[in-house]
Parts: sequence; C-alpha cells; structure tokens
Amino acid sequence: MTIFQVRQNSTRAVLWTGQADTADRALEVAAQAAGYHGFEELPETARADMTAEAVIV
Repeated sequence: MTIFQVRQNSTRAVLWTGQADTADRALEVAAQAAGYHGFEELPETARADMTAEAVIV
C-alpha cells in the first residue's frame, strides 16, 4: 500500500492522510472518514476541488 494525502486544490490544505491502494481509493476512504458513504456523496464542489497525491518519504 501507498501513503496518500488528500488535499483541497484551492488552498492546498491536507484533508486526510492514510494508506490506500490507489489515488481513487484514497479519495473514497477520505470521504468515508468524513462521514460520507463514499466519494460520490460529497457535494460536487468538494469533489471537484480534491486531489489525492502519493507521499514520498
């Protein structure tokens, strides 16, 4: 697994950091950690402003 950071593009704020197999899965897990059933349940404006990036240590 890879460590990902999910960021808000407009501010570069880190919204979530954790392990996931893919960037898409990281977005899904971040949404679930925020109380949503999945990434698709987030408001469109939030989904459009999020990016998952692999963390290189």
